[in-house]
Amino acid sequence: MSLRNAKPGAMSVGHYQISSIPWVTSSILGASQPHGVRQFDLPRLSRFLYINLTSPDNVQNVPHDSRLAISFTSGGLDITHNRQFPHFFELVPNQQVTLDVRVDRFFVSASKGSPRFSVVAGLTEIDTSMQPTLTGSLRGVYSGVG
Repeated sequence: MSLRNAKPGAMSVGHYQISSIPWVTSSILGASQPHGVRQFDLPRLSRFLYINLTSPDNVQNVPHDSRLAISFTSGGLDITHNRQFPHFFELVPNQQVTLDVRVDRFFVSASKGSPRFSVVAGLTEIDTSMQPTLTGSLRGVYSGVG
């Protein structure tokens, strides 16, 4: 007889209260990025995201006026279809944000220049299969999700 131990789900509050497992990346977005959008898939659901757009003072050929757009759906960065109501936010150099969000992926794009950025995600032990797919079709359920 096999044991069917319960697995933590997206609503397992205790998993968001304990210390997270760190996931870290840094990158510079440039013109070589296809369609200008980069997707990051996390191995587990996040407890938080910390995103920092660093100053390019010591980086050659990186303009000081670069901007980084961040979204939680690929369509959220598509301003050709969402010109009036885009679903992303921007960071300017030396700006950072900490978001208490439960996501399994996020998308970034260079909205201006070639931004250099770092991301720290605090991961839970919750499998990504427990997260619903966020799409623009959920506008009636989750407003603001592109």
